[in-house]
Amino acid sequence: MNTEYLNTLDVRLPMVCLDGTEIHPVVIRSVLVRTRDVLEYEVLQTRAGIDVVAVADHGLDVAALREHLVLALATAGLADPEVAVRTARNLHRHPLTGKLPRFVPLHRGT
Repeated sequence: MNTEYLNTLDVRLPMVCLDGTEIHPVVIRSVLVRTRDVLEYEVLQTRAGIDVVAVADHGLDVAALREHLVLALATAGLADPEVAVRTARNLHRHPLTGKLPRFVPLHRGT
């Protein structure tokens, strides 16, 4: 089993964004769990913010969710965060554990 992969998904680690600002995953998670129509989600770190993939009920207001995430990241100290939100029917789970990687860090050199 590739434990290095599993350890990089540990949400206890801060998410470090491009300008060096550390954003703890709870900043993002708190917005997503308060959004009633989001059933599950995955957050991928990008160079200047995040890309959120959400499995959601049909009533999800993607634009409003995006604005709430931008505000949360800006309040946490990230200047001009770039946030993309898209929906999907399902999310890819780890093939061995079946767990969903909620937060995927930016790989070095990306």
